[in-house]
Amino acid sequence: MEFPKAHQLIISDMLTAGREESAILIPRQAGKTTTLAIILVGRCALRPRYNAALTLTTLANKTGEVFEQTIQDVLELAHGEDVDSRPFRNYRGKGAMYVKFPNGSRLTAKTAKGAAFRGSSYDAVWIDEAGEASPEQADDLKGAILSTFDTRDGQMILTGTAGDFRKGQMLFEGLENPEYGVVRYAIPEDTEPDAMSAWEPDDEHPFARGRELTEAMHPGIASGLTTVEKVRKRFVAYLNRPGRFAREYGGIFGTLGEGAGPINVQAWIDAGRTDTPDVPEHFALVMGTSFFGDFGSLVAVWRDDDGKACGYVIDHRKGVTWLADAAAKKSREHGHPVIFDGGNKSTRAEVEIMARFVPAPHMVERGFTEVPVAHALLTKEINAGNAVHWTQGPLDTAAKSAVRRPAGANSWAFGRGKQAGLDLSTLEAFALGLHYYDETAQAISFGPVMAA
Repeated sequence: MEFPKAHQLIISDMLTAGREESAILIPRQAGKTTTLAIILVGRCALRPRYNAALTLTTLANKTGEVFEQTIQDVLELAHGEDVDSRPFRNYRGKGAMYVKFPNGSRLTAKTAKGAAFRGSSYDAVWIDEAGEASPEQADDLKGAILSTFDTRDGQMILTGTAGDFRKGQMLFEGLENPEYGVVRYAIPEDTEPDAMSAWEPDDEHPFARGRELTEAMHPGIASGLTTVEKVRKRFVAYLNRPGRFAREYGGIFGTLGEGAGPINVQAWIDAGRTDTPDVPEHFALVMGTSFFGDFGSLVAVWRDDDGKACGYVIDHRKGVTWLADAAAKKSREHGHPVIFDGGNKSTRAEVEIMARFVPAPHMVERGFTEVPVAHALLTKEINAGNAVHWTQGPLDTAAKSAVRRPAGANSWAFGRGKQAGLDLSTLEAFALGLHYYDETAQAISFGPVMAA
């Protein structure tokens, strides 16, 4: 193996900047362990009385195994069998494993418990597999380790692949913390989940981009440490657990890859609120029906003061015979037009009923060209963390279950996939309302319409 690789120099430069806390997210087969081992061994060899430690948040015996194979065995192989001529001493005691240097420096394997660090002073502590740490383990380790830096300019270095949750996850929170030094190799956070449904696009997975996304970000592939074919085999091996590949090779925490469609489930969950919304004066009023006319929906859509897309289900019921009256009433009450998808036959039937009302509410039809744009816009806003919704069952189910269906040569729209009875009316209404709201700047008020 030739050194250094470009991404190894980036990691070294970031750590050399000297932030007290650093986080490194890097996929499997990218030389992460070797890179950090070289950096810490080099520091110990060149800096007198430098005290460094390695720990893994997984099984305790795993730390010793990695330490022995990656550091001790490699040093011995590089410097020959003559123990007296080596510029270090390896210790492999039952309760202690460390490398000691003539200048008084030491690199030690430690158990991933706060008690293992308390009472000592360290210049660097490397926590590997930090993406696997529980919130409780994270608090225990950080509380103990950071206090060992009180009399030194120490560094806590978190490394690993993405974990399966975010809140309280030490690696994720480190990557998001502006006070940390960060190196992050990952697929973009707003990647649509179905992009990781297959390695290459095919008839069953027309929106798949597994190879493209992985190859674009994997430093091990770019530097020749591994190959696209080897990583493809891992992707195939994880097909029954797509979220695992997204985490270990894509650097995506949470649920990306576990959903069936374009909406990132974790981003949707994060966008949820449980209070009652203060619907502003100006909003888009949208009516919608499910594909078979089993359900009807009325949804209010607007942007808040922070520019976030907001969707709130005003009404949702079985059947659609109630919808025309309810939509007309809300339109008159708030002075807003009723937005609808003209391509939905069940919705159009209700619109025709509303057109015979006296007076008829103002209605705005959205057609075949607007629907795909609206669905893509809402998906982008949700996945980017720029949306707000209130935890309402019909909308939650639709967002978490919708898939993509082709809608023209180069477009897509929300679809039911194999879930024939899935009700998407609330989600589709949210999307149409957002597109209309943005297009008109503010939903135009026509003033209350009074019956003669």
